[in-house]
Formats: sequence, C-alpha cells, structure tokens
Amino acid sequence: MESKLILAAAIALAMTASAAQASIVNYNVQETFMEPAYGGNQNTVFNGTFAYDTEAKTITSMTGALSEAMTAGLNGGVQKLLNLNFNPAASSSDGNGGVTASAFLLNTTSIYSDGAFNTTALMKQSGIANAYATIYVSAAQLSGLDPLLSAASFGNLFYGDCQPGGMMGPMCMTGFGDADNGGSMGGYPISERVSAVPLPPVVWTFLSGMIGFLFLGKQRKTL
Repeated sequence: MESKLILAAAIALAMTASAAQASIVNYNVQETFMEPAYGGNQNTVFNGTFAYDTEAKTITSMTGALSEAMTAGLNGGVQKLLNLNFNPAASSSDGNGGVTASAFLLNTTSIYSDGAFNTTALMKQSGIANAYATIYVSAAQLSGLDPLLSAASFGNLFYGDCQPGGMMGPMCMTGFGDADNGGSMGGYPISERVSAVPLPPVVWTFLSGMIGFLFLGKQRKTL
C-alpha cells in the first residue's frame, strides 16, 4: 500500500511538472542594435531571459544586461553592462500572438524629460538615470518555428540608456527605427533571437528514476 502511495505521488509530481512547463515557458533573448557612430564595431546588445505564460499570453520576469557602446573606448574595448532587473510596465499582446515587454534599470518607467515612457524621446529627465530595453516576441519565435524576429517587426524594438556612461550631457543613448531614422547616435535594431530554455534534464532524470525504482521494487516483491 505504501509503495502505491509513493508511486502515485511520483506520478502526480511528474504530471504537475509537465503541466507547469506547458503553461510557463522560459526563454533566452538577444537583441542587437547597430551603432553607426562606432562603425558597427561597438554595437549595443541586450542579453536577457523572460517567462512566457501560454495561457495568459503575457511575459513576466524579464531581466538581462544592456551593454553601453560608448564605454568600450574607455575600457579597452569592453563595454560596461547595465543590469535591467525591473518590470514596472506590464507586457502587451498585439492580438496576433506577438508580445511586447520591457526591462528597466530602475523600478520606474520615468526616464525622459517629459516624465513619460516615450520610446523615441531623447532628453534625460532631471535626477533620473534610468535605462531600458524593449523586446517584441513573435508567435513564430514563441512556438520555436523561427528563433529570429522578422525584419518587418524591428520597429517594435527599442532601447534607452540615460546613465552617465550611455551618453555625455543631457541626451540619452537610444536605439530604434532603421538606418535612415535611428536613435540619438543613429542606433537601430538589426536582430533579435529568442530560444526556449528546456527544463533541466536532472528534473526529468530524477522523476523517471523514482518511477522506475518503484516499479522495479514492486516486481521484486511479486516474484
């Protein structure tokens, strides 16, 4: 009787893990912005992770590191990284399976001089040294059909860096648009890659081993 209860618990645990994996999927994302002012050799890159709820169609827990292209020349070619760990703005769906989400350096959307989260503004808000990266994840990326975002959707990608190392003076370092109409230094998005993070193999190995062990014990007892 005890072995049956343990087996039932193991199976329930496996089913719970499978259900959780089905509704919440973790992803890696890399977003790259061309910086023409540096000849394309010091691009701005956001490397991050996020969780996607397949039922609610929302992105949560988006965090990552945004590089500061301008700092490379002052640090032997190595760019300073800003840790974007806050999500003060909720993600939004486009109704076609795509989702937009942003991660911020500070726990506020206040970044530009007008006090609003305007992704194409340029001037810093006094007393606020914030930064952010905005991603747009398509239905094809979420399903694993194509890890790369179509260039037709690059207009949904943005970054803004109002830290002192991002840009000197009252202007923020920004990236958006295209080669003809980019950010404050002409920066514009050139790629975004998304890939699902698989459940750690050790979890499935443990569950499979537990169930197999219980079945083996039952067979030995029968013999």
